[in-house]
Amino acid sequence: MKHILSLSFIVVLVCCCNKLTAQTTINSSIYSSTTWTAAGSPYIITSNIVVFEGATLTIDPGVVVEFGDGIIVDFRGILIANGTQSAPITITSNNANPVRGIYGGFKVTGYVGQVGDITNQITLNYCNVSYAQEFMNLGMSAQGPFNFTNCTFNNNTYVNANGADYGAINYDHCTFESNHQALNGGDTHLTYCNFVNNENGAVSVATADHCTFSGNTQIAVFAYTSLTNCEVYNNNIGVQWDGHASTTMTGNYIHDNTIGVEIFRFWNEQGIVFNYNKICHNTTWNVQYDFSFNADLSQNCWCSLDSVYIRSTIRDGYVNAAYGLVSYSFNDTSCVQGSNNNNNNSSSNSGNNNSGSNNSITVSASPNPFNNYSVIQFDYCDMCSYQLVIVNELGKTVRTYNDVSGSSLTVEKNELPTGLYFYNLSKGNGTIAKGKLLIQ
Repeated sequence: MKHILSLSFIVVLVCCCNKLTAQTTINSSIYSSTTWTAAGSPYIITSNIVVFEGATLTIDPGVVVEFGDGIIVDFRGILIANGTQSAPITITSNNANPVRGIYGGFKVTGYVGQVGDITNQITLNYCNVSYAQEFMNLGMSAQGPFNFTNCTFNNNTYVNANGADYGAINYDHCTFESNHQALNGGDTHLTYCNFVNNENGAVSVATADHCTFSGNTQIAVFAYTSLTNCEVYNNNIGVQWDGHASTTMTGNYIHDNTIGVEIFRFWNEQGIVFNYNKICHNTTWNVQYDFSFNADLSQNCWCSLDSVYIRSTIRDGYVNAAYGLVSYSFNDTSCVQGSNNNNNNSSSNSGNNNSGSNNSITVSASPNPFNNYSVIQFDYCDMCSYQLVIVNELGKTVRTYNDVSGSSLTVEKNELPTGLYFYNLSKGNGTIAKGKLLIQ
């Protein structure tokens, strides 16, 4: 009986050990559709291979793919790599001491069907990629769109440095960290992506929306069509921008970079949109203007009401006559889309009350500017209950007054530092009025 138990234990142990040490060596090309499964993981690619036209390589969740030094996979077929949040796919080096660029990556050179057909040749979801020379070279590809979702790219020389011949390259909810150059060129579109501590972040991409760029040591972002709703901070050059017809830069917060925005050109053409950006506290220049034509940046804000100070943060023709002149406004509410851009101390807006009908209310603050206190006055409303929220120039809430009734409210300075503040008076879920306070 003891011998039987011992034998059973050995069989189980051997099976477990085999399972723990399972791996698959890839040293020959792929001619027909193939699936790499978790049971065969890791897949170690030891020689340059081709995935031929007509073949689809599917990589299952949880699979680890390891490249030998210098190895390139030539893709003429289709790649589908769909990991999950709990079981991402890992693509990395097989070297025990990997460094940036130690293996080649994927070179997409073939065509599937007719040139320009929409075939989604490359699809990655929940993939973690590291140590490639150029992870995805799309320079000779023509079968987009190429879609990357929920992926993390770190310690690569390039993630993608060549745009596709045909088809958009889409990155959604991806993170790029500690790469030499994350993205460069192509019909590349970014949504909800993070670029952290790269040398160059996203350069010569088409669009970027709701993205964050921080700690990039050279250029954070240059989007040649549109840059919208992004935060760009603690970079060397935050934003490079080339203003020509149909280019848009709006709703961005660009702060604490060495240079906030470097503008190459600003043509006097219809369709240029550069507004509602908050450009503040950049150490050398908020704006470095490099073109000979004048530029109107009046619908932006600069975290200051001091016109002389704002002018000192803009490098234009007043600094070097080779460049044109930049015009601006110094009403700090100009970065809020829909602002009426006036510079008085009262506001009149309409909002929704609890029943959904519109109210109109006039609000004023006096004294304003103030040293000790300011009284905010508004139209009396019997049985009304308001909420007043005060935020600083960075958008951080510093005071909240609930259940405000009557026709006035006294705001004490107390611990608030000098500076510009914005208040929002609301009733129910609707904003009734907005205004600004200046503490001296």
